[in-house]
Amino acid sequence: MEYFLLKAVAENPIMIQGIDTGAYINSDKEAAFDSLPDLLAAYMEYDKRQEIPELLQFPMFLAGDRMKQVISLYEEQIRWKGIHVYPMEEAMLEEVSPVYWFGGYTVQDCLHPDAEFYPNGMLKNLVLQRKEIRNINIFQVGGLLETRIVISLDLAESILRRNIYGAGIEEVDIRGKS
Repeated sequence: MEYFLLKAVAENPIMIQGIDTGAYINSDKEAAFDSLPDLLAAYMEYDKRQEIPELLQFPMFLAGDRMKQVISLYEEQIRWKGIHVYPMEEAMLEEVSPVYWFGGYTVQDCLHPDAEFYPNGMLKNLVLQRKEIRNINIFQVGGLLETRIVISLDLAESILRRNIYGAGIEEVDIRGKS
């Protein structure tokens, strides 16, 4: 099975403020995910030059409503926690206040020994080990400082067919035998 890295590609996305990102970034364990609120309010400084994409990577990996719907078609068991983002200026409140979703993705420890890292521990070149990848459509790569979400070819094609704004894919280097 072929896999792709799911990436946020918007050039000038909104920046979410007012949430404890550490609680979300470190929630790859089920108990940590369960402790997160089901819905949280956050804020953004917004002007019309900023984009409201369906995918954000910062301050954490978040999916918009359409992206959540597509992912859920392929992996129904994923649990979601919502973040309703409001503009700081009250005049913009009716114009824009998106909801983003933080997914409880399956974590796969599937890094290949050839994966490369910068001296600070951040990922330089993602390489996955084929025999460690279970046959699922979306997962989070374990053992990394940052969040990397990998999707199957079927899910990648579905996202591209729907032209979901702000979502891009990149082929993943997978080595080894099944």
